[in-house]
Amino acid sequence: MTRKTLRMTLVTALALGIAAPATALACGGKGGKDKGAHFERKDTNKDGFLTEAEVGAERWQRIKVADANKDNKVSKDEMMAAFKEGKLGKRHEQRKS
Repeated sequence: MTRKTLRMTLVTALALGIAAPATALACGGKGGKDKGAHFERKDTNKDGFLTEAEVGAERWQRIKVADANKDNKVSKDEMMAAFKEGKLGKRHEQRKS
């Protein structure tokens, strides 16, 4: 496969919902354990930001509200601030059992 085909396959797979929910991205998945681990896994180029190319178009539509400075990328700090402001929902550790 060419790089372009591989890239398009990855983007398509992510757009079909294979990526985890936005809450898991910032909170690290189940129960908030290992906070930020999911964010770091999705940050494929390890630049500290998530972009539409990394999370897919569908997921990006949900998390782009966290892009406070409108640079088309979301940092972990921006994502956590969006959770605190209620833009993305409750953080895992704030949920009642």
